[in-house]
Amino acid sequence: MFEVWRKAFIASFELLTSLPLLLYWLVSVGLVVALIWYRRDAAAMKEYGKKTLLTIAAAVIAWLLLFIWQWGYQQKTAEIAAVPAYVEPQDSLRKRTVRLANDLDAFLAERGARRPIGQSDDAKQYDQATINLYVAEHKSRTMGILQELRAKGLDVGLLDAPGAAQQRFLLPDETQRLRDLAFHLDEHGGVIKF
Repeated sequence: MFEVWRKAFIASFELLTSLPLLLYWLVSVGLVVALIWYRRDAAAMKEYGKKTLLTIAAAVIAWLLLFIWQWGYQQKTAEIAAVPAYVEPQDSLRKRTVRLANDLDAFLAERGARRPIGQSDDAKQYDQATINLYVAEHKSRTMGILQELRAKGLDVGLLDAPGAAQQRFLLPDETQRLRDLAFHLDEHGGVIKF
């Protein structure tokens, strides 16, 4: 709620805090004082003069304080906006793990779409070719990422057990487990405990 009020306050003074408008306001106040001075004689001005000048002085001081505050706020906002935001490197463990899971899912979808139906010899040969292709293209990267995740203290479960990622491609629920492990890492590679 405070943020909404602060934005409304700043928006209301945005036009009024520009230097030309501030000068225009000061000149206008000066002309009003001169008119009052001209229309009243010196004795009447002495009577009302102190109150008028004090009111004008208080208004000018308040306006200047608001103007300085708004200008300082705009400068600080510009400084903050100029600081570049942290961008997670493409080779972070989290991004590499998610990318591996996506690549493995795409590999399985592409190979599964062309698999012969049933349990024929052709299907068994195709499955063996799929495993051989996985071992050639994805095994080293998969095992490397699993070792890095284990070194970070994350429980990779049976993903790197004998008979899993070492000898066959990961199944869809196992690639989902990889994604889950990736989201236990922050952008700097630190482990997030839930």
